[in-house]
Amino acid sequence: GIRKEASPLTDADRNRIGAMADFAQFLNGAFRMPPERGELPEAVIGKLYDVLEKDSSSREVIALVAADLLENPAKKRDRLQRLVRIAERHPENLALNLLAAEFLSGKSDDRALSERNTEQAIALLEKTWTATEIGTARGGARADKLGEVCSRLSLLYASRGEFDKADRTIRGGLRLVSRAKRPELLQTALRVYFDAMNRSSDRKPFLIGWFLGSEKERFTEKFHETASELTEIFFSPESHLDSERFLATAAIFGDRGETDLALLILSAPLLEDPENLSALRRMAAFYSVSGDFANAARAWRRVLELRKNPTPFESYLLAFSLQRSGDYGAAAAAFAEHERRFPEDPVPLEQHVLCSYLAEDYETAVRVAGRLSSPSAETLYVKALSEERLGKYSSALRTLLQYLSVRKFSDEEEKYPFSLQTALIADKAGRCDVAASILEPMIDADPENAELLNLLGYLYASAGINLGMAEKLLLEALDLDPDNPAILDSVAWMYFRRGKYRDARIYLERSLAATPKGEVPDSVILDHAGDIYHALGNTEKALSCWKRALRVYSEELDPRKVLKKVEDAEREISRRR
Repeated sequence: GIRKEASPLTDADRNRIGAMADFAQFLNGAFRMPPERGELPEAVIGKLYDVLEKDSSSREVIALVAADLLENPAKKRDRLQRLVRIAERHPENLALNLLAAEFLSGKSDDRALSERNTEQAIALLEKTWTATEIGTARGGARADKLGEVCSRLSLLYASRGEFDKADRTIRGGLRLVSRAKRPELLQTALRVYFDAMNRSSDRKPFLIGWFLGSEKERFTEKFHETASELTEIFFSPESHLDSERFLATAAIFGDRGETDLALLILSAPLLEDPENLSALRRMAAFYSVSGDFANAARAWRRVLELRKNPTPFESYLLAFSLQRSGDYGAAAAAFAEHERRFPEDPVPLEQHVLCSYLAEDYETAVRVAGRLSSPSAETLYVKALSEERLGKYSSALRTLLQYLSVRKFSDEEEKYPFSLQTALIADKAGRCDVAASILEPMIDADPENAELLNLLGYLYASAGINLGMAEKLLLEALDLDPDNPAILDSVAWMYFRRGKYRDARIYLERSLAATPKGEVPDSVILDHAGDIYHALGNTEKALSCWKRALRVYSEELDPRKVLKKVEDAEREISRRR
């Protein structure tokens, strides 16, 4: 017959029906939402959480709640606390508690709030672990989910420095999870033990420390045991682990200096697909972090070969890696190629200048530097050095003067060597007046500086001007440093320029005698010696000095001029014979 009375509903049935009704209202509200609004009203979102209150086991609803919390960070706090209250009533629901703990342990600028949230997350997961550990069968799907709880909980303990609790939690999880999930929990263990090694004390317990060792030693041993087991699983022939999920392990191995193990993990995807761009990028980044820029450059070059349209970042990193590896010629070429691909990117131009200079391509260094509207002080300096190498002394002088005007020196002591260098370039440019304008204020500020007195006096003597002032300056320098070969040579050269060849020879021979035993005299001094002896009629001795000068390299000596003197002297001696 037909039943006349309605069947009584259980509380679970009523909750399920109520949840379905709430979910229908949530969907209706979502569908009615105008596209331009951008977010659902609070009342509609509230229905989603009502569903979760009544039916916390729905994976679909949990996923929607997770999406809501991700998309509404400004309003997350109140909704998150509602999620936490629901999770607290259902400690057996692993997915729900993991979700709540994940959002609670997210980063926050509010330190006090972050600490409270971490405590809440730990309390949730501890309750979940206690409620489910005993009744969970080893190796099943629920055990693997519980392993995720262990992983999250141990990391939270470690974040607070509670490494013993983290260790116990990990060991409990390892007793439960399946063989397939064991490597993931081992990776968490590796992270925890690595942190513990770095943060634990190496102090041994009083009296019994001889037997137990320090905390650092204990966690170091655990780290190595875990690393050994994880690598054995990872690299066993029957293992088919997804290396993408073990990048944290590769990073830890890299931090520990175990680059071979890290690279084995990072290169695993390339064994199956040699053109895996993600794996190539990770390897390149790892090589860079490890300081192996030569291999980083090889990896980035392969990335660029495989990509038809490389990104500016990838193109730049190839050139940068080549630069850091010391292959300056290849780096300069890579920067030139980068500029061709991305002409609007001004960032690498200054590095291109530096690499060209280091590759001794001074023309390119000057040309690229000239393209910069506001070059840095460092680039101006490199440009000036390049111009000097090219023999463009006037341009080098202008660039160095610009460099001195824009470079921020901390004090005069830091500026001192650059000022001297500028004065020397001014002399090469035939601008003794500029050199003097730089050196005279320096001498006024430090009148007993023999180096400055000698330099200005020598520049005057070389230029054949202000020879009286040159004599005054050089004799003052000699009084301050009477056995300095360079100053003695400057005095000799000053007398040579004044036509006092015998006085010149006296100081020249003192200069040669002052050269330390076992050292060869400076080539410039030997060149001056040849000139002085030749002026005194001793061509044979002059020839010997010039030949010795050619055997000693100096940037200040023009070997072509000295060679011409040698040839002339040899002809002169030959005629006399």
